[in-house]
Amino acid sequence: MKKASNVSNNSQHREATSEKQAPTSRVESHQNQTTGTTRRTPSANRQVSKKKPTHRKYLFSLMTLLTIVIIATGGYIAFTLKQQEALAREKYEAAAQKLLASIQEEQAKEGIPAKLETLSDGDKKELIFRPKEENAIPVKDASKKLSTMANKLCKKHADKETVTIARIQAQAVASKVSTYSLKADSYVWNRETGRFEDADSVVADPIFISEKTGNELSLNDLVPDEGSLLGIQQVIQQKLLDQAKEPTKIIDAVLGMDRITYDSKFTYDPEKITLQLPQNQTGVAEITLAYKEIAPFIDPELVNADQLKEQQAMLDENKKYVALTFDDGPNDTSTLDLLKILKDNDVKATFFELGQMVDRYPEVAKKVHEEGHEIASHSYSHPQLNTLSPEEVKAEITKTDKAIYQATGVLPKNLRPPYGAIDQQSAQAAGKSIIQWSVDTEDWKLKDPNKILKVVQNNVYDGSIILLHDIHPKSVQAVPAIIKALKAQGYEFVTVDQLLNGSQKPMYQYFGATDERSVS
Repeated sequence: MKKASNVSNNSQHREATSEKQAPTSRVESHQNQTTGTTRRTPSANRQVSKKKPTHRKYLFSLMTLLTIVIIATGGYIAFTLKQQEALAREKYEAAAQKLLASIQEEQAKEGIPAKLETLSDGDKKELIFRPKEENAIPVKDASKKLSTMANKLCKKHADKETVTIARIQAQAVASKVSTYSLKADSYVWNRETGRFEDADSVVADPIFISEKTGNELSLNDLVPDEGSLLGIQQVIQQKLLDQAKEPTKIIDAVLGMDRITYDSKFTYDPEKITLQLPQNQTGVAEITLAYKEIAPFIDPELVNADQLKEQQAMLDENKKYVALTFDDGPNDTSTLDLLKILKDNDVKATFFELGQMVDRYPEVAKKVHEEGHEIASHSYSHPQLNTLSPEEVKAEITKTDKAIYQATGVLPKNLRPPYGAIDQQSAQAAGKSIIQWSVDTEDWKLKDPNKILKVVQNNVYDGSIILLHDIHPKSVQAVPAIIKALKAQGYEFVTVDQLLNGSQKPMYQYFGATDERSVS
């Protein structure tokens, strides 16, 4: 039994080995059994293996075809892209030419003789309108500056399709003022929108040229005389105080500040002017003034006309006007009586007050202002100004200004010199418009209301400035009759500032609405 078992095991082993070595033998045996054919020979196996080269040939053909398709597709894409690029370039070039044409048209309208120079073309265009004659342009080294500005922008947009154009621009900003400026623009092309983007610009500070002189605008051009310069000084003083948080703390610094001169640095604009102030204790280094604030003191042809609209209503040319003026006050008796008379008759007047009297009666001065009357200066202590030194005149005026400001919050614009005595030196030192008179009632001497009335009736005319004194009771008593008589003759009562339409200025004296004289 043991031997039989070994034989059996050996047989199984051989079968297993046979299956490993010839895996197809069973299939072949099965085929032999079912078909009755004999077992395949090695030559038959070789016939099966001959089919493999056919597969490789098929794959090779397929890969070749695919390569051809890829190459053809790539070629088509490249061709299409090239066409698109050509169209994009064509569109860019057309837009660039259109842009340049519009700028050339602008240059022609401005009338600046210039020659166009193309520094680079292609994707990045750089063009400069250079002046034909450097000396004909009021800008120093204009051509060199234009190149620098254009190069700066070109470097900024080096990786983009751009058109960079540098040029000189000229524009009339007022009746007799033109501005010249250097400008470079880089227009970046946007392929997606098919348009140039808004220009990236570099602009040099403009130069303003007076057509009256042909030179760069100076302060002397804008402010025609010393009187006008002094008038602007007054405006500056008031504005400094108006802008101050605590004006009483800087009042002395404002009134004692050195005056602006024609050498003062300034920045011009068609609508305003900025002035550098002399060194002072106010804490303000410069101030900007709208031209409407200083309208009487500037050449109207050198600024924007819209900025010179009247700050106060012009008087009706078809009516008659007169200004009542009162000197030497205020006090707490007759001045108060006068205020009641004026209020009852709806009349506005001008009070030329002494600084020492304002210091004594500040509440009365305040009441004068609050009731709508004009307060002006009559010096501090009533000296004859043309007998004083410039320093003494300034002291008289400054002390009065301070007293009136502390009482009312405003600085007086006008000055009536005591006795009407003024000369060029004292007028310059005072720095205010000089208001004289056309009707001297001599009320201080007559001291009779009826006689005072008669003087007025015999001498009054349209535009008169009538001189009275509010410190004399008899003068005050004459006022009701004067008002009644003049109203009956068709006169209306205004302040001096209203009578002169606010156009009066220092270094000039005014005897009536139409009687203006320079101080000599």
